[in-house]
Amino acid sequence: MTTETMGTMQGVAQGNFWTDNVDLQFYFKKAVDWAAFVPDLESGFKEEGGFASLQEALDMYEETLKLVGDFSGNEVAARAREVDAAQVKYEDGEAVLSPGMLESLEKAKQLGVVAPDMPRSAGGWNFPLTVTGMAVEMIARACPATMVQFGFFEAPARLIHIFGTEFLKKAFLEKLCKGELSGSVCITESDAGSDVGMIKCAAVRKGDAWSVSGRKQFISNGGGEVAVVVVRTDPKSNGLNGLSLMVVPRHVEKDGRQARNFEVARVEHKLSIRGSATCELAFEDSVAYLLGEEGKGFDHILHFMNEGRTAVGIQSLGVIEAAYRTAFKFARDRVTMGKPIWKHELVADMLAEMETEALALRAGLIKAYECQDRVAAIEKKIAKAAAGSAEAHDLEHQKKSLERYVRLLTPLVKFYGAERCNQSTGKCLQIHGGYGVIVDYDAERLYRDSPIFAIYEGTSQIQSLMALKDTLKAVMAAPKPFFKDMIATWWKKRFAGDPLDRMLAEAEYLWRRSVAHVVMAIRRDLSKVTGAPGMGMKEKFAVLMEARDGFNALNLAFLRAERLCWLASIAIFGRILVEQSRKFPERRVIAERYLTRRLPEARMHADVVRGKDRTTLDWIKQQQA
Repeated sequence: MTTETMGTMQGVAQGNFWTDNVDLQFYFKKAVDWAAFVPDLESGFKEEGGFASLQEALDMYEETLKLVGDFSGNEVAARAREVDAAQVKYEDGEAVLSPGMLESLEKAKQLGVVAPDMPRSAGGWNFPLTVTGMAVEMIARACPATMVQFGFFEAPARLIHIFGTEFLKKAFLEKLCKGELSGSVCITESDAGSDVGMIKCAAVRKGDAWSVSGRKQFISNGGGEVAVVVVRTDPKSNGLNGLSLMVVPRHVEKDGRQARNFEVARVEHKLSIRGSATCELAFEDSVAYLLGEEGKGFDHILHFMNEGRTAVGIQSLGVIEAAYRTAFKFARDRVTMGKPIWKHELVADMLAEMETEALALRAGLIKAYECQDRVAAIEKKIAKAAAGSAEAHDLEHQKKSLERYVRLLTPLVKFYGAERCNQSTGKCLQIHGGYGVIVDYDAERLYRDSPIFAIYEGTSQIQSLMALKDTLKAVMAAPKPFFKDMIATWWKKRFAGDPLDRMLAEAEYLWRRSVAHVVMAIRRDLSKVTGAPGMGMKEKFAVLMEARDGFNALNLAFLRAERLCWLASIAIFGRILVEQSRKFPERRVIAERYLTRRLPEARMHADVVRGKDRTTLDWIKQQQA
């Protein structure tokens, strides 16, 4: 068997990534309820330059997805190995992308798909996020490094669109949306990664503009022409207070010529996504313009952070899909003991696991995007409704409910996608055997690309802590509905007539019972909190969160955060799949397979959460002694 026939290689054209993905087409053609939000996003199909009907919009979405599928499978994938090998050069103070990367980005500009979900007035196509998510998945499957570069036309554009002045919009917005400029979003510093409150890069007002000084590290596409930078504008502030956003152009006019306004201090050489530019940036008295409200930088940047986390989930999904198909192609071609290795039970089990995780993660991600589109549609309805009317009140209620669900899903799709991607690419490499560690095969590159997804845009540990804190706050604020639901899931897991309903109820019960165990332990600690007379439970919980050392229950809760995140993910993705199967019976087999595989894992995590193992906390005390 030759090198050319022994595995799917992303160094060659692979066909259309839209037409070969039955699951993606299922969501587009059946599962997504486009009528629930597209008409409102399109202003009732009355917007000048917009679509005339829902069907016209859907036809355009599908045609675009076919184009992106062809572009991804036959061009981006064909250049993926070249992009990885060439990496990014550092020449004359600039980050220089490889010819293959530049070729892919140029083609994306020609197709006009660099910012499709931005409004038409900004230079986009006003597509739903759900459509963009489908397109981005295909690009990530082809080459996750290209997907990163692709994302930094829209990322700064969206922030400028939401918070920018007319001056900033006129200067940068349309050029970003058309791909004439690219940019970066600069948050991280050497001592400020997950802890944004440690940011030291500062800005001071100078006339109508500002001056930024400091350094930023690990900045994706840091050599782009427009940097949106998180800075400290109040020198007396600390933590998340006193932060603001600045737009810093790469070049400004000085003495009648264009000069660099900030420097690319270095380009990082990485294990993962080598073809994308990750830079350290140096700002020294750099001309900048305030973006949004002074002192509200952290609130503003949450728009990017939340969208970034969902994007990493999509990126993980693309790589899982690539790993699964790469492994299956190799397993069909590789023959041992008289049969293709995919027919050997242990190899088949790895392949089935990879496919199952791709299906489950896609269900969660498309649900998250669809809910975000529904929120945007409701916001348009609210703007038209009479203030204070029953209609406006009902719409606000719907919006808040959807926003809570999106807030729940966001850390889960990022956490789950990143962790499952690590596992799936490991399985892909294992299936390839000795060939897996050879650079002629894509298994080793997919394996190298996957670790970054659990790190950037908030580590897996940060995602699990976010999910835990939100859950604890919600339960503390309204314990009765939570415990009522827990009892209902216990009843269903015992007595529901459908075995699938019993499996789902068990997954949900394991999650809720584990949360309840943590909550009850924390409530015991709350009784030890002293404060002002009449201090409520919410205020006591805030005190506990600020001074958690010495409160064993909260220490243990944080220690178990990842396991609780696994439990939440399994329960929620399981519910999405089961609800889907009720509407589309042909999907039942997917929900059954997912829950059958995940329930033993959920039981294990639940046992650990409710267990008495404190050895890690003991170890911490020993190290502090």
